[in-house]
Amino acid sequence: MSTGVNTIKLIVTARDGSTKVYTVLVTRALSGNETPPATAVTVALKDSTGQPLSGGVVSYYDGGWKEFGVTDSSGSVSKPLANKNYTFAIIYEGTRNELVQNTGISSNITFQTVNVQVQFTNSQGLPQGEGTVSYYGGGWRSFGSISAGIVHKELLTGSYTFAINYDGAINEKVQNIGTNPLLVFQTVQVKVNLKNSLENPLSGGSISYYAGSWKSLGVTNSAGEAGKELLANTYTFSMNYEGTLNQKVQHVGSDPIVAFQTIRVNAQLKDAQGNPLDGTLSYYGGSWRSFGATTGGEASKELLAGTYTLSAIAGGKRKEIIANTVTDPTVVFQF
Repeated sequence: MSTGVNTIKLIVTARDGSTKVYTVLVTRALSGNETPPATAVTVALKDSTGQPLSGGVVSYYDGGWKEFGVTDSSGSVSKPLANKNYTFAIIYEGTRNELVQNTGISSNITFQTVNVQVQFTNSQGLPQGEGTVSYYGGGWRSFGSISAGIVHKELLTGSYTFAINYDGAINEKVQNIGTNPLLVFQTVQVKVNLKNSLENPLSGGSISYYAGSWKSLGVTNSAGEAGKELLANTYTFSMNYEGTLNQKVQHVGSDPIVAFQTIRVNAQLKDAQGNPLDGTLSYYGGSWRSFGATTGGEASKELLAGTYTLSAIAGGKRKEIIANTVTDPTVVFQF
């Protein structure tokens, strides 16, 4: 009698010669020495539309992980296995899924990917035309480049870390694509403004920001503003105005308005007795620049806060002073 379920027919003859047939099912368990019946097991890998995918590396657990094979152009690979429960695993594009199945019940095991879609939009919800997407699957791998605000890829279900690189900055997002295969990255509208000490806008301020390297953000207009769509991240912003420079570090996801303001620097020229003197002033901002001529012994100019070298000429004499306009915006020359 073979192992497993056996059908036995019994024919019983009565004294009068009549017969009756009985059917008995007898199950014989394995003694431990027999090999269970083998079946050709097929593991298939399909995409979200049911199309075959090659390159899936399949293994199975039977007292330890064992090699099963790699899916071919038909999206499948086969191997004879004894009928029992196995854990099957597939690795595709650096990611892994597992399935538990009894090959005696079904010898076909199917893994399927999902169509993951990454959208990239600006602050108004309009598609961004560029950006590169990657994901972590045993290492960082290319997902693709944004085209018309979108890129997609077939991946096995699971949780992934996705990253988008735009204009030198990177944002990351962790998401379970089995629950939601749509990821959305969005930029924020960053506005940099420049005002004077009276809160009036200043044009001509040249702005740059650091994202892997220094990049131009633009020049403030008549409203004292310049703007750019950027990923929500921490950046160093630099403002150059009248040859003077200020920097500010800010997370634009928390606050997209980056504000710079000048200080009204007042220069005074006096003689030895403290009387006002008329003269001309200059300051060093990348090169020597005109500060202005004094009237009644004074001249003023809006400059970004910082330490400057100022020069004054009065009565044919010249003096220089290094002044920190943050500590004291009034600079006094005495001849």
